[in-house]
Amino acid sequence: MCLASAWLCSGCDCGGKSHPPGGDPCAGADGELPPECGDPCAGGECDCEDQPLAVGCPCDAVEPVPCFSGDAEAADVGACKAGLRRCMDGRWTSCAGEILPADETCDDLDNDCDGEVDEGVLSECGDCNDDCTTIEWGHADGQTPFEPDESNSTAVAIRDPGALVLTGDQLALRVIWIANSPEGTVSLIDTDARIERGRYRTGPDATTDDPSRTSVDYLGHAYIGNRASYGPGGDGQPAVVKILEHDCPDLDGDGIVETSSGGGDVLEWGEDECVAWRTEVGENMLAAARGIAAQVKVEGGAPREVVWAGLTYEERYVELDGETGEPTGLEATCPCGIYGAALDSQGNLWTSCMYDGMVCRFDTYDPEDWEVFPNLSPYGITVAPDDRVWIGGGVAFYDPVEATWTRLQNWYGSGITADLNGFVWVGGCGSGTCRIDTETLEVVDLPDATSRGIAVDFDGLIWGVPNWGYLTVTDPETLESERVLADCDTADGNCLNRPYTYSDMTGTQLRNVGSPLGSWETIVEGCSADFDTRWVRLVWEAETETGTALTLQVRAADSLEDLAAARWVDVAVAPPDSSPAPLADALGDDDDAAYLGIRAILSTGVHGSTPVVHAIGAQRSCGLTFR
Repeated sequence: MCLASAWLCSGCDCGGKSHPPGGDPCAGADGELPPECGDPCAGGECDCEDQPLAVGCPCDAVEPVPCFSGDAEAADVGACKAGLRRCMDGRWTSCAGEILPADETCDDLDNDCDGEVDEGVLSECGDCNDDCTTIEWGHADGQTPFEPDESNSTAVAIRDPGALVLTGDQLALRVIWIANSPEGTVSLIDTDARIERGRYRTGPDATTDDPSRTSVDYLGHAYIGNRASYGPGGDGQPAVVKILEHDCPDLDGDGIVETSSGGGDVLEWGEDECVAWRTEVGENMLAAARGIAAQVKVEGGAPREVVWAGLTYEERYVELDGETGEPTGLEATCPCGIYGAALDSQGNLWTSCMYDGMVCRFDTYDPEDWEVFPNLSPYGITVAPDDRVWIGGGVAFYDPVEATWTRLQNWYGSGITADLNGFVWVGGCGSGTCRIDTETLEVVDLPDATSRGIAVDFDGLIWGVPNWGYLTVTDPETLESERVLADCDTADGNCLNRPYTYSDMTGTQLRNVGSPLGSWETIVEGCSADFDTRWVRLVWEAETETGTALTLQVRAADSLEDLAAARWVDVAVAPPDSSPAPLADALGDDDDAAYLGIRAILSTGVHGSTPVVHAIGAQRSCGLTFR
């Protein structure tokens, strides 16, 4: 700046020279102008007609005026700031305090004042730390191939040139959930080991909760309907309960997940941390939640799990959010006594109405679209892979192509299920269980397969629930049956307490017709011992056409053992989310953990469509450890 009397004339950078009173405003003591001054001061006078606010031009203002020497559009954008020009001794000063655009540097500021912060100068991690690394899986150069196998994935495969896609295979679950109605509990049974892994209360009052129908989602978690049929004492309130099959949270933060280990280890209501939520349904205590069906809806591109609860004596369904248990506000009418529920591949929910001799159907996306089919004798209900709707009771099926019902004369039963091999199995039928060929309608009576409720597991074995405390398992090829859970230390040796379930207790019916789901997992190691790890972001590249989605989850811990026990946390769902996604909120205090687990869940609501995942990775920052 150039100090002149009591004013400044750096507007034409006078090179730090002052001028004598009455002399050229920008001339130095020797009367010479520095070359930087340019035209405004040419000839010894500033061109104040064209530039009245130029430094040194005459003024009489009392208050300072805003000024900015750069592009006016950049003023007060980013780091740029307008200054003030003052009138001192009758002359304008320079623009004091202004900050002009500069080259962009990595400092979390918009130095060049173009509306973008640190563009072109960020590290791989999207921050200013040069010690950043991206570890990626995919099919591009420098990426590790996905290589899905039984140890790290389910129902996904590789599509040329190396992308991850859904196979269309079933996501195998090894569980069956069966209600012990008289004691108000539900049992989680391992279908491989054929042992009871857990037993859980379904409400605060074992004498009145009265659970029966169970519906299993794509991950093995169960929704249980409490009929609340018994009373008058106790709660007597119909409800839906969600119980987790795995990844139960440590709700009280004591480092241990308190949960049941079997029939001899039932925790009091409110103490088992695998019980996710309980939602009361129905406007009166006699509503009875008898129709329960889990569903994954794909709306707006992203999957969302819900469960439908059918209220027998209110003749309506309510939809609950699968994550929270909160009502979504969507309801549907079925003008009959709801008794059982099953979904088809088109998003229709079919209901058996035993008390009214009819079947009801409604569109779960548009519940105003509903209809009833009278003059039937339904009990249990299922939908086969070809979308035919089968009912127990007086056995019959509905062909959606022909829009006709066909009855199998003189065959009656209770629960009903369909396998992937063209057979339907009816519990409480003939002298035990009936197998029906869906093409020829030939019926085989299996007297040793005692059952009332019935289900098929992911190995194709047929599970019968005869209501006596044991279960039967039938080989679909040899048709030989055996009793299981009949060797406990009880009066009759049976392990269960009058089990009463004839719904989708293994989750196979949902998968036969519903949205496919698959997953892939990996583990990323943190920085070496001399460096501090900070997990920064997840990155991915994927194609998610309409009706498909990619959900990304993480968990973190300082040991592989703790990592395996940690709970998965959602980071992003694409669409609508786009890469990258920050990890700070998802990991919290674990953002410096030694190991990061990543899980990708691929889903589709459109048969034949799949998300296509080209790359998934994690970004970590490694800083020196100070000791």
